[in-house]
Amino acid sequence: MNPRGYFTWSLVDNLEWAFGYSKRFGIVHVDFDTQQRTSRDSRLEYARIIASHRPDPSRAQAIQAQDRLRFGGLMEQRRRIWPCAG
Repeated sequence: MNPRGYFTWSLVDNLEWAFGYSKRFGIVHVDFDTQQRTSRDSRLEYARIIASHRPDPSRAQAIQAQDRLRFGGLMEQRRRIWPCAG
């Protein structure tokens, strides 16, 4: 597997369609009564994981070059269809 990034399920606790407000997935806890936000320990763990797996700059440039070759044509086609899409 060649992961291209890390993602959290949700930054803050929010409404889940299937569970309402009973399930909490955010790395920031939200008190729904006061709207106060409090960082969870998982936020620090997430930051540690990202920092420890940061690629060296030469490897990152090689990955970007591969992506431009692989997806460049798709991006150009998208720009022709939707000029405002950048």
